[in-house]
Amino acid sequence: MSTAEATQIKVVKGNGAGMAGILAGALGVALLLGTPLAFLLAGGLGPLVIGNVVLGALLTAVYVSTNLDVFRRFAGSRSTGLLAMTVVSVVIVVGLVGVANYLAFKNPKELDLTGDKLYTLSDQTKGVLSRLDKDVHVYAFYTSTDREFGTVQEILRRYAAVSPKFTFAMVDPQARPELVKKYTITERGPRLVVTAGSEDARAKDPSEEELTNGIVKVAQTTSKVIYFLTGHGENDIDDGQNAEGTKAAADGLRAEGYTVEKLSLIRGGEAKQGAKVALTPEAKDAKPEKAPGAALPHGQGENELAIPQNAAAVVVGGARSALLGPEVAALETYVQKGGRLIALIEPDSDAGLGTLLKQWKIEPETDLVVDTNPLNRLMGFGAAAVLVQPTEAQQGHPAVKALVAPAMLMAARSLKVASGGLPGVEASVLLESGESAWGETNYKSGSAQLDTKDNAGPVSMGVIAVKPVGDNDKRSDEGRILALGDSEWIDNKYLGVQGNRDLFLNAVNWLAEEQQRIAIHAKKRGTSTLGLELDGSQFAELKFFSLYLGPVLLVALGLGIVLIRRRN
Repeated sequence: MSTAEATQIKVVKGNGAGMAGILAGALGVALLLGTPLAFLLAGGLGPLVIGNVVLGALLTAVYVSTNLDVFRRFAGSRSTGLLAMTVVSVVIVVGLVGVANYLAFKNPKELDLTGDKLYTLSDQTKGVLSRLDKDVHVYAFYTSTDREFGTVQEILRRYAAVSPKFTFAMVDPQARPELVKKYTITERGPRLVVTAGSEDARAKDPSEEELTNGIVKVAQTTSKVIYFLTGHGENDIDDGQNAEGTKAAADGLRAEGYTVEKLSLIRGGEAKQGAKVALTPEAKDAKPEKAPGAALPHGQGENELAIPQNAAAVVVGGARSALLGPEVAALETYVQKGGRLIALIEPDSDAGLGTLLKQWKIEPETDLVVDTNPLNRLMGFGAAAVLVQPTEAQQGHPAVKALVAPAMLMAARSLKVASGGLPGVEASVLLESGESAWGETNYKSGSAQLDTKDNAGPVSMGVIAVKPVGDNDKRSDEGRILALGDSEWIDNKYLGVQGNRDLFLNAVNWLAEEQQRIAIHAKKRGTSTLGLELDGSQFAELKFFSLYLGPVLLVALGLGIVLIRRRN
């Protein structure tokens, strides 16, 4: 073999080692320059950052040892300046990327691109936080090794980003035994304590609904009371076990900051010492509704029933027998003086409210609304379940403008706006069915078939009526009534169906003039998961490998290509 051939082979072999060294050096330089970014993403000087520096130094040394001839040749070459410019450019680019990441780290902004807005607080929660007039502090009793640590910390950060009055602390139970004892924290019990001044409440889990309800309990107090009329077989607001109970609806109102109580105009109040009634022969023979001594402690006269003065609204729903005359008269006086009434009327019974409602231009129809929409069957409901939505004219009404899902009434009758009534009353249809529904007038036959006697769809299902009040002895400036042809839709069984919960709470907020509370309430939203839960350190590692290595490899590849081309 000639000397020239041997030299050529040596050069070829050297080129292969040199190119590998160049790629190694490019990666090493990129790793070293990216060390500040690695430090931020890893959350401190740990194994990941140290390993990054060591690996970068080793790869840089590999480049130097395999490309000594390049340094000698470039020492006096014109390409030295170009190489210097290239290195400076890379340093500038990496520096700018590092600065941008640092600014983003110090000023985090989230952009939720998920279809269901899984990582965005609801408008209701934002409203609660914006109305805070006192400082709220949350103690989260979780250690950094708990599986839920990262999740809890993340959702609390979202709350803190909305309001400066909201603060939180992640508390290690072993490090703060005095707080564990003060708030009676147990391993199996709630570990989130919401505090405001001397008040505190527990959140059973780190969900938005639980946390927001806790804030409302400790920070938002109201003297407004929502009364549920009782005494006629109505469903019980304390019954949370049976499907027919209405505890879920009552709890929803309490979470909004209301006080919820039962109201019985039949049982009366407790008889006080010294109470006296007349027992004349005429009194013994009098009809029950005119008997003396029928007044309640809330009454304004000796023989007058009255709705409590602190009633923000009265709910009459699911009565299985008609209200007595004096009860209806008390409700009539209440709304005419600016009171607020929700009348939920079942088919076959108007609960004795027919005359009162007609004075307010609301007339219940004698029918049962059925719907042939196949969507009902696909959701597991029968033909008597009817989806209702705001009418086109009422899209902007405060009680319904925030709804994003239709409500669903169960075995409901229709209502219409009637003529006549009291002067000054304005009534309008708020909710209606789809065109596939109709009001069946012959429903007691056991089947339904649309004919000329029926009320063709879309059918009016909910009617509102308002009347200005000019009396000096008034509760508010305007009396309001909301009437729907069904009471089951607020039962425990159906309150969570579609938009029922939102409709009920928003309707009460409108009646009670608490429009600032109206919002879409927290939903149970399904998410897709990786099938594992990450603690704090694992989450930091995930951020490091996903946000750091990718850009570093791209920079190294670009630098390697430039150096190889310069060598050739």
